Amino acid sequence: MQAIPLNGGEKIYLSATWTRPRYLVPSAYAAYALLMGWCAANTVICSEYLLLAADIPANSWNARLLATLLLTSMAVLHGLSVTWGVRVQNAFGIFKILALGAVGVAGVAILGGWSQVPLARENFRQPFEGTNTSPNAVANGLFKVVW
Repeated sequence: MQAIPLNGGEKIYLSATWTRPRYLVPSAYAAYALLMGWCAANTVICSEYLLLAADIPANSWNARLLATLLLTSMAVLHGLSVTWGVRVQNAFGIFKILALGAVGVAGVAILGGWSQVPLARENFRQPFEGTNTSPNAVANGLFKVVW
């Protein structure tokens, strides 16, 4: 068995396995990535957050319209220029890491008592009160963390 010196995960492995017809695997994988429920659901949630951040009331129609526009624009961007698609993807990834870091720093600041927000520490007095430890709740929580 020979190593495949390319990045791309399962799409690269599938393309190396099925070489004919030439564009079957990339087309099928693109359809899978765009049309499956997890991608659509994440994009609808993202569009709802964007609408709320823009102070526009989010309903099912404008959230779905914005989600469709987001998915279509990302598909067109990646279709026209993989380099720019990766750059945009990396920029969003860096933003996400910075935002998570800011949330972590804010939590440490509140726990350390450096926050001027009234009642901020009240949320940390009994953080696990009312926690459900059933296997179903643990599996559901892990699934939510992954997505």
